[in-house]
Amino acid sequence: MLTKERIMGPSGRAVNAGFSPDKVLRRDQQESGSGPRAHPAGTWGLPAKEHFSILTSHFKTGVLAMKLTPSFFENLSQPRKGHFARAGRVSLYYETYGRGQPLVLLHGGLSCIAGLRFQIAFFSRYFKVFVPERPGHGHTPDTPGAYRYETFASQTAAWMETLGLRKARMMGTSDGANILFYLAAKKPRLVERFAAVGGNLHPSGCEPVFQRALRRQAIPDPDPRYSAASPDGAGHYAAVFEKCRRLWLTQPQWKPALLSAIRAPVLILAGDRDVIRTEHSAAMLRALRRGQLAVIPGSTHSVLKEKPDLVNRILLEFFQEKISS
Repeated sequence: MLTKERIMGPSGRAVNAGFSPDKVLRRDQQESGSGPRAHPAGTWGLPAKEHFSILTSHFKTGVLAMKLTPSFFENLSQPRKGHFARAGRVSLYYETYGRGQPLVLLHGGLSCIAGLRFQIAFFSRYFKVFVPERPGHGHTPDTPGAYRYETFASQTAAWMETLGLRKARMMGTSDGANILFYLAAKKPRLVERFAAVGGNLHPSGCEPVFQRALRRQAIPDPDPRYSAASPDGAGHYAAVFEKCRRLWLTQPQWKPALLSAIRAPVLILAGDRDVIRTEHSAAMLRALRRGQLAVIPGSTHSVLKEKPDLVNRILLEFFQEKISS
């Protein structure tokens, strides 16, 4: 695991330890939509064509829901042992596993509890795992209007308060990571420490090739198992997809000061071929008071599924660290 003392890029070379998060994030915003940053051999030392192939093939795996594969909905249509709990004006479906201190897991966009199955199986041996599903995802009905990370964070906070989760370790992936950034900054009493997997502060933190592909992507047909699980039915999938697309292209719109306000220990984790720029992840690390960064080799935005054994060990070490003042 890498701390602020040394940040390693995906090629193994040290990233400049003296750069400013504000400068990097401003440059990300200026470059957004203008094409990939210049690298003699393509992005991250890969030929541009190969890098694009990695990203576009990743889009088809299901984590970003460009095409939902059978494994994405594994067992999703089977009877569940879940419950609903009030979260402000909505009720969120959730499931619990294991015993012990609470650990809350937040899934990614257009995903669900099943997308965290490798983490649930592992961490339920050490913690009581709570896994909610957001509106429009899995078994939770959708809500009117556009998606906002701030709204999701407020719903998560209300859900935790309903369940009496006063202080919990947490992990979120993709959209779930972004929700945790805001939650930890605005509701610090709820978050003991958290891991953010594949999160970002601004859309420009993503590789431009991802944004271009997302704009062009046609709405896929919903998987039959999505239809079986969703209380909104198959016909509503197009609306959920469009709301997620809009969310990813326009949000979040946060400054490094949001991260600087977080007092809890934070682990930022990403793949070295993630759609999130490695430099953006390093800039977020610099903005945190008590941050750590882990870049996982040979992995993408689907790192939780691609390298579950390695990632779970890193996360467990982080969750079991003693908290120092």
